[in-house]
Amino acid sequence: MKIDSLRIKNFRTISTEQVLKLSDGLTLVGPNNAGKTNALLALHMFFTGYENINSYNHISDLSHGDKSVKTSLTCYFKGEPGDEELFEKLGKLKALLGQDDDSDEFSINVYFSGNNPVYQVYPGVKRPEGKSPQYSMAQKAFVQSVLDAFKCYYIPSKKSIDELYNEFVLPFIRLKVAGALEEHLPKIRQSVAAIAKSMNGVLHKNGLDDISVGFDIPNGTVEDLITSFDLRVSDPSISSIYSKGMGVQAAVLLSSFKWITEQQKNLNVIWLVEEPETYMHPSLALQAAKILDDLSAISTVVKTTHAINFVPSDINLVQGVGRSGKAQNTVVKTFTTHREATESIRKSLGVKFSDYFALAKFSLFVEGETDKAYIEHVWAQMQPHQKELYPYLNSSQLLIKDFTGVQDLLGFIKSNFGLFRTEICSVALFDGDKAGVDAARAMSSFCSNKEYSFDGNKEYVLIPGGHPIEGLFPDSWIKDAYEYEAAWFNGGLPVIDADDKLISFKIRDGSKKAFMEYILDRYDEDTTYDSSQKFFALFKAINKAFEKQDI
Repeated sequence: MKIDSLRIKNFRTISTEQVLKLSDGLTLVGPNNAGKTNALLALHMFFTGYENINSYNHISDLSHGDKSVKTSLTCYFKGEPGDEELFEKLGKLKALLGQDDDSDEFSINVYFSGNNPVYQVYPGVKRPEGKSPQYSMAQKAFVQSVLDAFKCYYIPSKKSIDELYNEFVLPFIRLKVAGALEEHLPKIRQSVAAIAKSMNGVLHKNGLDDISVGFDIPNGTVEDLITSFDLRVSDPSISSIYSKGMGVQAAVLLSSFKWITEQQKNLNVIWLVEEPETYMHPSLALQAAKILDDLSAISTVVKTTHAINFVPSDINLVQGVGRSGKAQNTVVKTFTTHREATESIRKSLGVKFSDYFALAKFSLFVEGETDKAYIEHVWAQMQPHQKELYPYLNSSQLLIKDFTGVQDLLGFIKSNFGLFRTEICSVALFDGDKAGVDAARAMSSFCSNKEYSFDGNKEYVLIPGGHPIEGLFPDSWIKDAYEYEAAWFNGGLPVIDADDKLISFKIRDGSKKAFMEYILDRYDEDTTYDSSQKFFALFKAINKAFEKQDI
């Protein structure tokens, strides 16, 4: 089961209905006091359960203290293989209502009557006459099954590393160690029994026959025998995590979340992380962002941030939070480009772009997401000794940043190259077609009257042969792709010269992903590195461009 979205109404500063898109995780950006934390807490509060374990309080959590309304949270879910038992319970509800719907999607609403959560699966639907008790029991059983299938962790920025370690990490360490100690329980009991025997002997010898002592496992669980573990960190000096800088502490703590998630294989884990950059030095922020990206592959990660480093390049995973109207209610919006999302951060903080880079020491800019996917796919297939030939591309400090097209890339570097050029090494990779060549020329011309330049095979690299990046694959593959699906190509048949070499072709923007799937499937079937030779030449040029700048 996956969580898809959450509708929020009348929760703290969120008075009008707002929607969070959660299916693949979410990053919330916006100014201070806009309501990002409130949006995060709304999701946490949905999982408060019938016992209100997250302590909803209508005095502080109801919008503006308006007693005429109620907080309402509606969460939308989508079923997955293995959820059959859950849908059997939902089926009982539908049967009682006389519904016949086999959809794998459903929603649950919770509103709060005072401080009491009231969960509903079909709010507003009239209950079956004479079967209200059965319906209430079936509904509660279904809702509880859904709540039990999730574990939602809230990581507030105001908590100390010590508090977070003891609350989230240590309990799982104790549980793991308790399992290892279980087989030694007889010896443990035997050893403490000897102590009790000695104490009782002293008591009885001195006339206290009516008093005796004994030791037992606290609460009957080995886990409660274990008090703590000192987390030691080497960087390279070895010492307790609490003697390290806050940035290292935060990065180490984030690294534990993946293991915690993996210990709960039967649960859908949600991490609500508030401003992970709070104690993070900029030099660690990129690596910490990658740790959270890795975590999002096995759990749902929802975070708030003021740092561009933590804003994903996929704009579908980002929403903005701000205030609107006389009442300054919180509103949630979407963005059309990554630049628009990061611009909202820059404006809200009142700082220059150069203070908050979503870039690494070595940053490679590419025109689109398929360009990035091609490079990363080919790179992943290479052997370690091959990667060592391109040390800059092999660096842990490399970032490949994609844009929504050549004009988006050109606009970005025109606006910001003058700011970041002295801080990082960057290479823009343009297609070798007319649009790419024109963009490279435009940027070079733009810099011609400035104190810096934008030179080929240094600040930018062109795909060779006058082709887009797809032209790095063998000519015969491109021609075969046309035979397979001509609709992928814009302008008809690829142009071939007298030597049967590919001169010109263009993939439709709407067909780039379909073409990529076809060509990469073929690439994976190739047992030689012949189809990689043009990529190797490109990697050499990019590596050389970084080398020229890294002085």
